[in-house]
Amino acid sequence: MKPEVKRAQVNTSKKACVAVYPSIEQNQILWFWPNSAYQYKDIAAKEKPLYFPELDDPSYYTPTISTRDIPYGYEVMIENFMDPSHVPYAHYDIMPWQSEKSR
Repeated sequence: MKPEVKRAQVNTSKKACVAVYPSIEQNQILWFWPNSAYQYKDIAAKEKPLYFPELDDPSYYTPTISTRDIPYGYEVMIENFMDPSHVPYAHYDIMPWQSEKSR
Protein backbone atom coordinates (compact mmCIF):
# COMPACT_ATOMS: atom_id res chain seq x y z
CA MET A 1 0.00 0.00 0.00
CA LYS A 2 1.57 3.24 -1.13
CA PRO A 3 1.22 6.22 1.24
CA GLU A 4 -0.38 9.34 -0.15
CA VAL A 5 1.68 12.54 -0.22
CA LYS A 6 -0.40 15.45 1.02
CA ARG A 7 0.46 18.96 -0.07
CA ALA A 8 -0.25 21.84 2.28
CA GLN A 9 -1.36 25.19 0.97
CA VAL A 10 1.25 27.83 1.60
CA ASN A 11 0.04 30.97 3.34
CA THR A 12 1.28 34.06 1.55
CA SER A 13 0.39 36.51 4.32
CA LYS A 14 3.32 38.70 5.37
CA LYS A 15 2.24 38.16 8.98
CA ALA A 16 2.75 34.40 8.75
CA CYS A 17 6.08 33.33 10.20
CA VAL A 18 5.87 29.57 10.53
CA ALA A 19 8.03 27.16 8.55
CA VAL A 20 6.46 24.50 6.36
CA TYR A 21 8.19 21.15 6.74
CA PRO A 22 7.88 18.29 4.25
CA SER A 23 5.76 15.61 5.91
CA ILE A 24 3.97 12.35 5.21
CA GLU A 25 1.53 10.19 7.19
CA GLN A 26 2.32 6.48 7.11
CA ASN A 27 1.11 3.73 9.45
CA GLN A 28 -0.79 6.32 11.49
CA ILE A 29 2.52 8.05 12.24
CA LEU A 30 3.31 11.56 11.10
CA TRP A 31 6.85 11.70 9.70
CA PHE A 32 8.50 15.00 8.87
CA TRP A 33 11.84 16.30 7.68
CA PRO A 34 12.81 19.22 9.94
CA ASN A 35 14.31 21.28 7.15
CA SER A 36 12.34 23.83 5.18
CA ALA A 37 15.11 24.58 2.65
CA TYR A 38 14.00 24.58 -0.99
CA GLN A 39 16.01 21.47 -1.95
CA TYR A 40 13.92 19.41 0.52
CA LYS A 41 10.56 20.66 -0.83
CA ASP A 42 9.67 17.32 -2.51
CA ILE A 43 11.67 14.97 -0.30
CA ALA A 44 8.51 13.30 1.08
CA ALA A 45 7.70 12.11 -2.46
CA LYS A 46 11.27 10.92 -3.11
CA GLU A 47 12.39 9.39 0.18
CA LYS A 48 9.91 7.35 2.18
CA PRO A 49 10.23 6.70 5.91
CA LEU A 50 10.73 3.18 7.23
CA TYR A 51 7.76 0.98 6.39
CA PHE A 52 6.38 -1.45 8.95
CA PRO A 53 3.85 -3.76 7.24
CA GLU A 54 2.71 -5.10 10.63
CA LEU A 55 1.16 -1.71 11.39
CA ASP A 56 -1.16 -2.06 8.37
CA ASP A 57 -2.32 -5.49 9.56
CA PRO A 58 -5.59 -5.09 11.55
CA SER A 59 -4.72 -8.10 13.71
CA TYR A 60 -1.49 -6.46 14.86
CA TYR A 61 -1.85 -4.66 18.17
CA THR A 62 -1.40 -0.90 18.03
CA PRO A 63 -1.71 0.87 21.37
CA THR A 64 -3.80 3.99 21.64
CA ILE A 65 -1.58 6.98 22.18
CA SER A 66 -3.06 10.11 23.62
CA THR A 67 -1.92 13.47 24.82
CA ARG A 68 -3.40 16.00 27.15
CA ASP A 69 -2.72 19.62 27.83
CA ILE A 70 -2.27 20.40 31.49
CA PRO A 71 -2.25 24.05 32.51
CA TYR A 72 0.88 24.18 34.65
CA GLY A 73 4.45 25.23 34.12
CA TYR A 74 7.55 23.18 33.50
CA GLU A 75 8.56 23.46 37.17
CA VAL A 76 5.73 21.13 38.23
CA MET A 77 6.51 18.70 35.42
CA ILE A 78 10.20 18.56 36.41
CA GLU A 79 9.24 18.05 40.04
CA ASN A 80 7.04 15.12 39.02
CA PHE A 81 9.83 13.60 36.93
CA MET A 82 12.22 13.93 39.86
CA ASP A 83 9.79 12.14 42.20
CA PRO A 84 8.87 8.80 40.60
CA SER A 85 7.79 7.42 43.98
CA HIS A 86 4.61 9.53 43.80
CA VAL A 87 3.31 7.70 40.73
CA PRO A 88 1.77 4.57 42.35
CA TYR A 89 0.09 6.72 44.99
CA ALA A 90 -0.99 9.81 43.04
CA HIS A 91 -1.84 8.02 39.79
CA TYR A 92 -3.35 4.89 41.32
CA ASP A 93 -5.44 2.86 38.87
CA ILE A 94 -4.58 5.16 35.93
CA MET A 95 -1.56 3.33 34.58
CA PRO A 96 -1.16 -0.45 34.22
CA TRP A 97 0.99 -1.84 37.01
CA GLN A 98 2.40 -5.30 37.42
CA SER A 99 0.49 -7.23 40.02
CA GLU A 100 2.22 -9.37 42.62
CA LYS A 101 0.98 -12.50 40.78
CA SER A 102 2.71 -11.52 37.51
CA ARG A 103 6.16 -11.21 39.09
